[in-house]
Amino acid sequence: YMLSNSLASIFHQDGLRHLVYRASQYLADRLNSGTVSRSVAGVTAEFNASDARYLGDFHDERDVVASFISDLRTEDVVYDIGANLGIYSSFAGRVLGQSGNVVAVEPNPAALSSLYQNVQRNTNSFEVFSTALSDSTGFGRIPPLFATGGDIRDQAGIRIPISRVDDLMSSCQIPIPDVVKIDVEGAEEDVLRGFGGFLSEVRVLYVEVHREKVENFNSSEHEIRSILEGHFSSLSQIGENTRGAGEQVQLRAATASEQ
Repeated sequence: YMLSNSLASIFHQDGLRHLVYRASQYLADRLNSGTVSRSVAGVTAEFNASDARYLGDFHDERDVVASFISDLRTEDVVYDIGANLGIYSSFAGRVLGQSGNVVAVEPNPAALSSLYQNVQRNTNSFEVFSTALSDSTGFGRIPPLFATGGDIRDQAGIRIPISRVDDLMSSCQIPIPDVVKIDVEGAEEDVLRGFGGFLSEVRVLYVEVHREKVENFNSSEHEIRSILEGHFSSLSQIGENTRGAGEQVQLRAATASEQ
């Protein structure tokens, strides 16, 4: 019964095109009670088997993950903002050497255990921070079962800390990032402004823009693009997802040396 429901869910989400691949992958993952692996661009990362149903096969953003991996250098400091289960953090951990460092930031208490375990499976050089990032410091709230969306300004739910990126860097003494990935369900502009003057020191930045959710934060895709164009030499759209809840576009901003 559980298996048939899971396969039905896969079909509902992806249609016949991905059913056979994901069904076989699901069965393989179920037989592995400890870890599952995912490979992108020749890099293989390991994850908790219990998270397999949420990992899928990355077909929605495989090209984005591959681009992200290609931009990494072994000595980089990587910020994964809105890390969720740690997909980007885990792949980064596999690429970086001991001189590099992964900084994963995730406000959702329900995701923290999996995030920590997944990143730890792939690197020993990492830090996890349980906070939301914005353009101010204080406290907000997320729904108790918050998973893949929400608004930190909600009045009900679990109380969480909010910090600016530059304040987090200062208070926790973490170095300036070389590569940044941002996926924050509409708060993209607030996070970017929270970098302060450090934004111009980032070499490559990836941001997923939630076209509908940004409106809840009095923002827009145009404004986010404008901020990035003011700090980086190049800006390109490298992905788009119109399935599920709303539309998202993936943008890559880079300095002149990384164009």
